Amino acid sequence: MRDVPSRTFLNAGVRGCVMVDDIILPQGNEKELAEMAARLGMRSLLALYPIGRVPTSLPKLACDVVVGTLCDANRAEAALQNGGIVALISSEVDKNVFERRSAPSLLLGVGETTKGDRMHQREGGLNQPLARSLAKHGTIVVLALSSLLQRDGEQRAQLLGRWMQNAAICRKANVRTLIASCASTPYGLRAAAERKSIGVIVGLHEAEALTAF
Repeated sequence: MRDVPSRTFLNAGVRGCVMVDDIILPQGNEKELAEMAARLGMRSLLALYPIGRVPTSLPKLACDVVVGTLCDANRAEAALQNGGIVALISSEVDKNVFERRSAPSLLLGVGETTKGDRMHQREGGLNQPLARSLAKHGTIVVLALSSLLQRDGEQRAQLLGRWMQNAAICRKANVRTLIASCASTPYGLRAAAERKSIGVIVGLHEAEALTAF
């Protein structure tokens, strides 16, 4: 069977599109993260930094690294004005951000609220109106494996259930859903095969899981 690429194109605003294998959240350890990524067969990474801390350049690393801005809803407008890839940390006011003319390229942390699920409904963070807004802007929903791995037992099962619900909503609204490591340490990085297997568990179609990252 022919191999299916595990890379994905991201809209980089004025910079056009970039192709990356995974997402990282560096803490001054870009060198170590890039070396581990290269050992796992990756060629390029998207490194997200808090707004105001995005480096203008990086030294030569073991694989290509594209930088982007990570922000909350309060800083989204400022981040978008700076251009490039913007990733929004999901909150209860996501709807307000995506009502604007321009919107973030990525939405992270959907469903990671500490609120408990209601009896007949999960606190997944996504609904049909918000999903339609994401589709309109071409925003990608990113499911962070680091968040899943930090949980155990019931909390992990709860987050997986929310991911399943959100994946179904996204598919119905034609919103792309991706599985990414979102690692801050080298050993938090996960190979494509592992991320793809989680995608299948979440309910992504096989082709979606294979191209999720």
